[in-house]
Amino acid sequence: MWLQGLQMASVYVVSVQTVAYWGQKRLKSTRAHVVFTTLTQTVGVRDVSWCVCRQLVCVTSVGVCDVSWCVCRQLLVCVTSVGVCDVSWCVCRQLVCVTSVVGVCDVSWCVCRQLVCVMSVGVCDVSWCVCRQLVCVSSVGVCDVSWCA
Repeated sequence: MWLQGLQMASVYVVSVQTVAYWGQKRLKSTRAHVVFTTLTQTVGVRDVSWCVCRQLVCVTSVGVCDVSWCVCRQLLVCVTSVGVCDVSWCVCRQLVCVTSVVGVCDVSWCVCRQLVCVMSVGVCDVSWCVCRQLVCVSSVGVCDVSWCA
């Protein structure tokens, strides 16, 4: 398989072009580009096998999300392999739980557990909350104004 020959910590661009013909006449041409980055052997300082085994992504050596690492790679914080929050891990560390869609809070889950609805970068998405008549709250259900601001 061609993926086995990729170098670690590298950026790759894959281009695909399709051309449609009717006889000798060229009808349409479409081109698509996919950009992806390969990782190093470690995630933060945890070994990748450690993360995969526990279905966690983007953690430092102390089990806290490395935000700069997440934002750079547009990954979710604290999710299982199917994009569902690992509840016990999140609640213990007061992390936010989001759906598999980046930056979309699972409202029914958050409201029930008094967690915050935030964007994927850990900043309160005020317009999103206000639009849905939600408040920005801390993990204990109290409005954390300094955090939201």
